[in-house]
Amino acid sequence: MMRKTKLNLKLWLGMFIVFTHAEVKSQLLYESNYDNGMVGKRECHVMCNDCLTKTSVLINSPGEKAGKSIRHSLWHCDERSEIAVAYDTLKTEIGDERWYGWKYFLPEDFDFSSGGIIGQFPAYPPKPGRKMRNGGCSGAGTDLRLNGPNIELTFRRPSDERDILCTHHTIANVTKGVWHSIVVHAKWTGNKDGFIEIYWDGAKKVSLMNQPTFWNDEGKGPSFKHGAYKGNPGWKGTEPFVLYTDDLRIGNENSSYSQVCPDCPKQEK
Repeated sequence: MMRKTKLNLKLWLGMFIVFTHAEVKSQLLYESNYDNGMVGKRECHVMCNDCLTKTSVLINSPGEKAGKSIRHSLWHCDERSEIAVAYDTLKTEIGDERWYGWKYFLPEDFDFSSGGIIGQFPAYPPKPGRKMRNGGCSGAGTDLRLNGPNIELTFRRPSDERDILCTHHTIANVTKGVWHSIVVHAKWTGNKDGFIEIYWDGAKKVSLMNQPTFWNDEGKGPSFKHGAYKGNPGWKGTEPFVLYTDDLRIGNENSSYSQVCPDCPKQEK
């Protein structure tokens, strides 16, 4: 009887592990640490350098991190080096809640003077005319950008007064030569039950609750890109502009901080 009980216990534990793993996988919409190659679409627009061999390249991770990472490099004649996750993969609709987690590394010789966008949640393609009614802040969609030694949220959404209300929120100071983790938790909606929360190295730095975060008339929610984006060739500052990214995970409304950033610092409330 004891042997049978042990066998039943092992069978039950095995089934629990399988079902738990399947549940976690269903909550993660996208996952890649790039150790087994590139996953996602490389976007390299208006480039003078080759995307596959120079501007978006898999290399051994810098710093103390093991495995592979993506090195994003831009010269003055380049516009962007981003990894885009297709809408068909995320299927983000208006009203959906999403978790995004990934990591950044800036080398010791990084030049903070030129800035640049390092993460985007754009409306693409936006409703015709939306970019023109920008209220002093170009673009249709929210982004993360470097502003001097700080990483900043540029938060665009509709308001009662204008089609695009734009505000800027400092997230954290970036230390060169170390890996940083970032987690974004958002509900994308034009209604007032939307929110966006941002964690940097485990600490909650931004919490914007009970307000619109997107446009209901876009027809679908935002896509997602991360990497390096300058806007136009001919940008000022030291070339090449180089940063590294890794460990991208995106989860649905049933996901969590720990699922999209499992080896990140413990979440602070």
